[in-house]
Amino acid sequence: METAHLDRVLTGMMAEEVLAACDATAADELGGALAELQAGQANPALHFFRGLRHRNLNAMLTATQRGLQALQGGGGAGGGPGPLSEPAHSRRAPLTVQGFRANPKDAESHILFFDIEGLIVELLSEEYSAMSPASLEAAGLITSEYMKVAALTQSASPDATKRISGILAKMKEGAETMQTKLQAKAEQIKGHMDQKEQGSKGRRPKDIPLSDAPHTMEIAQILISLLHAWGLDPELDRVCESKLGLLRPMTGVCFGVVSRHGHMAVQLPTRHVAHLLPPAEPDTSGLPQELVMQDRLTKLFTSRLHWELSTTLTTNHLLSIVSLANTLMSMNHATFLPDHELARRMHRPSTHGTASWAEDSERQQAQQQHMKQGWALLATLHAVLLPDKVLARGAKSFKRPQVEMLARRWQHHCLEVREAAQALLLAELGR
Repeated sequence: METAHLDRVLTGMMAEEVLAACDATAADELGGALAELQAGQANPALHFFRGLRHRNLNAMLTATQRGLQALQGGGGAGGGPGPLSEPAHSRRAPLTVQGFRANPKDAESHILFFDIEGLIVELLSEEYSAMSPASLEAAGLITSEYMKVAALTQSASPDATKRISGILAKMKEGAETMQTKLQAKAEQIKGHMDQKEQGSKGRRPKDIPLSDAPHTMEIAQILISLLHAWGLDPELDRVCESKLGLLRPMTGVCFGVVSRHGHMAVQLPTRHVAHLLPPAEPDTSGLPQELVMQDRLTKLFTSRLHWELSTTLTTNHLLSIVSLANTLMSMNHATFLPDHELARRMHRPSTHGTASWAEDSERQQAQQQHMKQGWALLATLHAVLLPDKVLARGAKSFKRPQVEMLARRWQHHCLEVREAAQALLLAELGR
């Protein structure tokens, strides 16, 4: 990094060892101890393959014993979980909304925690669940062997099919009856809780659960709308609003990050930025002066100040928006407009009217092509063109993406994040 010369290229286990050493060095610089490495708590597979490469039988036996102890739950020193143990927490929801009190006069404040990997998984799960087996096989997601096994597992007897359908109908009826009773009981309890909470004011606002229904597309819409660099490309902004269904923010938000150890840092507004506004153009919209000024401040924040906050925020935000744009570009009819979203979920080819069906199919293919082109333009703006456009806006302290953070995600286990990190890293090294 000091001379800008490529020293060497490592792959395989050597690359894993170098990345593990980088993680240990970063943890040590942050104040963490190297107790795990000193106690020999690295992945036993690394020691096993290292011993295999050097033909060291004792090292292979030791690594095998440590791996078996970790799998049996023995853990490491101090009784902690071993390196092969399952993670303590399951995958988080794509969005978690937590309430907090900002000050006594404004109790309705909330923090939104987004999980990019979880959001990508949910988007792809919804997309694949709506596809037919033939479409999945054409896309290379399943093989013909899977289709044969699925056909063999189906019952060929009509009596058995009727019997099974009757049992399922009874089970469904019983489940619906129980669900009605539970809903009535829940509404009764909710009424009592509302009566108790009417007199309590000034308390911490409640967290908002999002587990009642799938809000995956709405969560993606909120996140991309907040992270998009509005104002850098007016033509792309119009495409985002008219074709992709993004929502232009009315005011700037406070961004933050959560570290690996669970510590949160939020970038709060600490200065007035009205003096940074360019000269105002004559206003012909007829809106109040306060709204016009707020809109100008929001455009200044989204197009310039957003990218002058922190290198960590810039890297995470670019990774998020590029990976989500690539994910949505790979989906069919991926747009946030209500009518297109309804057509995407409820579309079923009709057998009546071959000519009209062909016209509808061509129209849908054209719309889908426009959507994919819009997501591609959005990804290109943030992956390649963003630094030049922000500097052209007069930014004096543009925070460039961190090359080290992008290099760590060069082989990320999530394919979409990996491709976004590789595109951003290559573009940054090119600059």
